[in-house]
Amino acid sequence: MDDTRIAHLTMVQGVIGRMASNSLALKSLAATVSAAIIALAAAQSGQGGNFSTVALMALLPLAIFWFLDAYYLRIERAYRGLFDAIRRGERLEVFAMDYRPYRANIMMTLRIGLLNPVMAVYPALMILIVVIAMIVGGAHVGT
Repeated sequence: MDDTRIAHLTMVQGVIGRMASNSLALKSLAATVSAAIIALAAAQSGQGGNFSTVALMALLPLAIFWFLDAYYLRIERAYRGLFDAIRRGERLEVFAMDYRPYRANIMMTLRIGLLNPVMAVYPALMILIVVIAMIVGGAHVGT
């Protein structure tokens, strides 16, 4: 394998690594934002606000983070296709970084978000928020 192809593979591997890092950052940010909204809801309920309504507002940012994470995973898979093409020695422009030709065989973003086990963190957070909203919201109704 020549030095140019190795350098090209290294460049693409760097992009794949950044995509994986972005995915991890999104999961971390989603958990942080959810916790912050739950804390805000708890503070609001202490002042006579409706805990359940505010807590359930955390579901929208979670859904957005979930979609973004699936989108990053889809792009990462496309770059893996580019990586494989370079590795196999397919005829490409030197240092080409266009991943679009390799995304044709990749599942749609929404399907990736629903079927990939890595994405299970988002439904788990959503269920946790709903359960907390039901428990705490129910406790405030009885008081």
